[in-house]
Amino acid sequence: MPFLIIFGACLIVFGAVYVISTIVTKRSFQGTANWPKTAGQVVRAFVYRHERRTPKETSITYTPVVEYAYTVGEQRYTSGKRDFAPYDCATFTDERKAREIVAAFPAGKAVTVRYNPVVPAQAALKVEKPKMHNTVLLFGVANVVMGVLMIVLAVVLL
Repeated sequence: MPFLIIFGACLIVFGAVYVISTIVTKRSFQGTANWPKTAGQVVRAFVYRHERRTPKETSITYTPVVEYAYTVGEQRYTSGKRDFAPYDCATFTDERKAREIVAAFPAGKAVTVRYNPVVPAQAALKVEKPKMHNTVLLFGVANVVMGVLMIVLAVVLL
């Protein structure tokens, strides 16, 4: 029975960490959707080809890069952030996917830029709610519940 108690406690801790980290991440993204908007213009867009060589293999990935300029007050800024997705979500092994994104942002195109009112140099073209947060949150809660049930079962069986 001590195994069930220890395993249940581990599940509770694991689930609690998931819940807390998801809430913190979700809160940090909620503010970006409320950032003010300003007009911007695409300076250039291209696909960056990155080649990684190891003794065993060579892997090639493609990252769409969109650089744009915008003005806040009297200050002009430039940025290359399309969104706040992690780098690996914006890199593709299929060059066509990267080219499709770049094709949507030809040089000179007018774009709407969301910028941080406190630090206007932080900006993005696309600000979305993070996906999967509710699912991850539910996963964490399920782990906590399972841990509690496991401890209760261990105590009842003692």
